[in-house]
Amino acid sequence: MRMFAVLALASCIGISMLVGSHQVDSAPPVAAAKPTAAATQPVEKRCKDFTTEQLNQGLFRRKNMTLDQQKTLDKSFMITHPKVLTSQEAQTGTWSFPSAMAGLAGNPSQAGEFVKRWLLTWDQAQKANCQEVPARQSIVKTIIEPWKKLDGQASATVAQWKPNLANSPFKLLAIVNRMDLNQIDRNGRVINAGEGRFVYGVMPRDADGNFVAIPAGRAPRMTIILEYRLVANNRYELQSWRNNWLKLSKIPGFDEPFQTALKKITDRFVESVNTPAHVMAGGAPFQLRTNEVALKSPWELREFNLNLKTRQLELVTTKRTPAENYRLAFDPKTGTSPKVLKDRRRLIEYLLLYASDIKKGTHTVPATFQQEPLLASHTQTPFNFSWADHIIESRVPADLKARFNSILKKDGLIQKFSLETCNGCHGGDGLKNDLPFQHVRLRAGQPPKAPFLSEISKFLSDRDLPTRFCKLEKLENDIKALDALDEYQAMVKQRLSYYKAARARYTTRSSATLLQRDKRFASLRRVMTQGQNAAKEAERLHQTMLQRSQHEAKQMVQRIRKLFEDRRRRTH
Repeated sequence: MRMFAVLALASCIGISMLVGSHQVDSAPPVAAAKPTAAATQPVEKRCKDFTTEQLNQGLFRRKNMTLDQQKTLDKSFMITHPKVLTSQEAQTGTWSFPSAMAGLAGNPSQAGEFVKRWLLTWDQAQKANCQEVPARQSIVKTIIEPWKKLDGQASATVAQWKPNLANSPFKLLAIVNRMDLNQIDRNGRVINAGEGRFVYGVMPRDADGNFVAIPAGRAPRMTIILEYRLVANNRYELQSWRNNWLKLSKIPGFDEPFQTALKKITDRFVESVNTPAHVMAGGAPFQLRTNEVALKSPWELREFNLNLKTRQLELVTTKRTPAENYRLAFDPKTGTSPKVLKDRRRLIEYLLLYASDIKKGTHTVPATFQQEPLLASHTQTPFNFSWADHIIESRVPADLKARFNSILKKDGLIQKFSLETCNGCHGGDGLKNDLPFQHVRLRAGQPPKAPFLSEISKFLSDRDLPTRFCKLEKLENDIKALDALDEYQAMVKQRLSYYKAARARYTTRSSATLLQRDKRFASLRRVMTQGQNAAKEAERLHQTMLQRSQHEAKQMVQRIRKLFEDRRRRTH
């Protein structure tokens, strides 16, 4: 029976295997809604009611959570409390921009030049995925010149400038737990534990080097995210990261005890960038994303990876987002040149080919498709942009319209795909009637002596953070299921080894004894075959029950919707 229980457990695990692409960050405390009756139920039961696909669709919301669970979001997932953001650690310690850059540069004495090289990538046109990224040369006037003035080097050229990172215009907005991006392969091997992130916003300083409050109505127009891999080479280390993050929610307040515990976590992932462990951790050890309109309109997002050999931040593609020419190809102002028509067809054919992966939330946008660049080198975001609004039936090739309507349009996959792109998420899909273009920013209009507070989008607060919480809750069961599967496989391996050894011993015996022993082994094989057949039957029954549960759930949803419609009609 134990064998069958383990098999059933292993068959229903929902291992988190999401690879981070464009993921939004940052979130401050938000006024929590009163928990509903459903929210008083144990969270394990409610999280188990959602599959990984449903979580990727954002069906688990803040309103389903208890007040204690909502507080956990502010302490273990998105830390934006003023006591943390204005702490000494945030001003000059590990959490500060100068300290983070010193760690990435490898040699702290080279940190200033490291940052200057990165900033100057905007001053010249760049290339990524065989596409040109136009320069935004106002970086010098907007960021570098004010910084030079604070450094006392206003008359120096940019080449002569020796940046003092203590005067940098980047202020901490949030510390973020992204363990929901952990990677576990099909064999149950842990690749990494996700990411830890620092979010900074560009904020002006006065002549004394102090950050200056931003007038109301003039929200900061540039944010950057530093994303560190959480190194984990086995399930014990994965569990260790999970436990340490969740323990933060048990510490009262945001004072020194909380900050000390948080610093142990951040030190662990910040220092790991320079260790060989990242060779086994999978993926880039560090990446940086920017979102700005301060340098030029429209809003633009860029992504950089850290090259550990050259110690430079190198421009790379923005993930899960089609290149700029595909956005323009579907723009209503664009004509119908042969190139435009080819770009339209190529993107639609990609969406049709990967429709099932888009529905599951496991798709990626490849660098090339049909031997042409598909992935964006940078991402521009017009106001309220949505791929779903651009990719409409009238702009789809005639021979693809039937499949477009039956697959992509019918199941709402265009909307889902759009939300997971950079410009869709920061445009009309994720931030419509919300904060414009930014999921986190400094709150404008604060008095100069008051704490500078962070402001987050409703999308993050109400949908994305609860989803991350639920995935981390389910991770505990995933790890237990993998451990049980390992135990079962070890038992099978041990029994097979014993069988082979026994068979070898018996072959040296007399033929009469060997014949007698073979009869016993035949009986044993029959028992094992029966056990395997029973296991298959258990798996079949499990799948049948799962399908039945899904069918009953759909029927329940339909009944609820019908009741809701009946009530609404009676109300009107």
